[in-house]
Amino acid sequence: LEPLHPGDADAIILAGMGVHTMLDILFQDDHDARLNAIQTNYIFLQPTNSRPQNTMTLYDRLQQNGDWILKEENIVFLGGRWYINMAFERCKHNDRRQSHSYSFPGHHLVKHDCDAYDAYVKHHVQWLKRDYERSKDSLEEEDRRWLEYIVSAEENGRWNSLVSWYKA
Repeated sequence: LEPLHPGDADAIILAGMGVHTMLDILFQDDHDARLNAIQTNYIFLQPTNSRPQNTMTLYDRLQQNGDWILKEENIVFLGGRWYINMAFERCKHNDRRQSHSYSFPGHHLVKHDCDAYDAYVKHHVQWLKRDYERSKDSLEEEDRRWLEYIVSAEENGRWNSLVSWYKA
């Protein structure tokens, strides 16, 4: 983002890289001074690593100060990999006064009863179960938060039986 000046980029698109590389680009030196300096209003992301702990890290960082709101998501399974595409919009100054609730990865996908997201959840719950069993009943904090979210977000409980192995 270094060569950009104020007003040069109303939107930033990052794709084809991991979450941590995206965060390094967006938040150099652990703050969003560059994004503020260029006056970017939209960020469109498609990370290559869709594991819940990675997407949670990305969503946490973008939403932590109330500066960015998740506007839309979609998901695709392509070439044996899951890709979650996400769009964030900068909060307007008067919107920051309002309390925006945190949006978990899959927030918009759960609402749309998306078959691809359902398959993603099933796949990743099984993956996390294997990790949980291998690490003697332990998961990363972000993975735990995501598991708790999908159980609470699913109104008809179709995922509850998938996570019965997890002891919060």
